[in-house]
Amino acid sequence: PVLETSKKETNELMAVIEQKLPGVEAMKKTVSEEAAAVQIKADNCAEMKRDCESDLAEAIPLLEDAMRALDTLKASDIGEVKAMKTPPSGVVLVMSAPRKSSI
Repeated sequence: PVLETSKKETNELMAVIEQKLPGVEAMKKTVSEEAAAVQIKADNCAEMKRDCESDLAEAIPLLEDAMRALDTLKASDIGEVKAMKTPPSGVVLVMSAPRKSSI
């Protein structure tokens, strides 16, 4: 009797599983497609990150050089530029660059 009951319950459970199987397969396919799309986006992001890190690796030494060059300026250098009625175009370009105010 216990074996028959277990067999009957197992058969009922198998019937329920077989009914749900097509939905599970469809869900599995959808998840697989979404995972592929997400992987493509993740790969694009990784490539963009590599590009940004490469650009940054080039820019940081240039920024550090520029900061060191600024440290060499003296107040008399700034006064000389201010005294010019028509400074050369290179001086105008440099002086018009955005800068952080430290005053």
